[in-house]
Amino acid sequence: MKIKNLGFLFERIAYKNYNPCIIFKDSKKFSFHEVNDLSNKILTFFKKNYINEKDLLALESTKNIFSLSCILACLKGGIGYSFIELFSAQKRVDEQLNQLRPKKIVTFTKKYKSKKNLFFSEKNLEKIKNIKGKPLKLKNKSYLAYVMFTSGSTGKPKGVKISHNNLVYFIKWVNKFLKLKKKEIFSNINPLHFDNSVFDIYGSIFNGFPIIPINKNEFFEGKKLIKKFNNLGCTTWFSVPSFLDLILRTNSEKIFRNNKFKRIIFGGERFSIKSIKKIYKFVSKKEIFNVSGPTECTCICSAHKVTNKDLAKKNDNIFVGKINNYFKYKIIN
Repeated sequence: MKIKNLGFLFERIAYKNYNPCIIFKDSKKFSFHEVNDLSNKILTFFKKNYINEKDLLALESTKNIFSLSCILACLKGGIGYSFIELFSAQKRVDEQLNQLRPKKIVTFTKKYKSKKNLFFSEKNLEKIKNIKGKPLKLKNKSYLAYVMFTSGSTGKPKGVKISHNNLVYFIKWVNKFLKLKKKEIFSNINPLHFDNSVFDIYGSIFNGFPIIPINKNEFFEGKKLIKKFNNLGCTTWFSVPSFLDLILRTNSEKIFRNNKFKRIIFGGERFSIKSIKKIYKFVSKKEIFNVSGPTECTCICSAHKVTNKDLAKKNDNIFVGKINNYFKYKIIN
């Protein structure tokens, strides 16, 4: 049977899977089974609050076990979602919400508590935990999965709609292109309202591998961040080049020594060959990838593995790679 629904796919992955799914730290790990169970309870909670199939939710862009489980609850229920950075410029937030016109804004912050919003208070979180989950009857069909905002060429927020079907192809490509093995753990450095996070979330847990979400308070502590990834056995790093450059400027490149990374992936910006050389020698399989793609193409549409030949170039241009094979395209002369 061809899988079209991502909630259906996750149920299959999580069945009898007690391995870690989401890892915040050694003492705070949640198994696939636990995350699956929590997402079912959140979906029941949504339905009790009159949120149904084909509705759209705005989710506060905060990384915790509940916000990440909300993604799965939405996918299972055929509910679209969009992560909004509620603490960014109010004008931008208003423009995004005007475009979305969500059924509810799901928030964890008391500042946004209102009758119109669905506030995940401590009381509500306890209610959710105590919900007796019933087996869900999921429809194996493609819905709107999420709306991701990009500034585009105008500087104004533009909501891009991505379906379950788009993501099914993307998930398969990640697995095939990276040749994922048994013991893989993905980083989630990218903010949830930024489209690079699509690779982090869908490339990892929907291929049956754990993810390590990184919050803002960890973002600018390079040494601690690398140490955390090392201790937790992170194999796949993905970020914008400017973040890697920031770490290299504020720390010695030797902080990458003894890491567990099989691959480092960057995209969205130019990354100098000089910077790549500094970390290349510390990546176990010498796998560094430059990826590219607009939000409309489900995060990534092309990828290139950096080679010794690239590093020997006198200029700083790295090939963006070939179009991924799950895209149909036409070359126009």
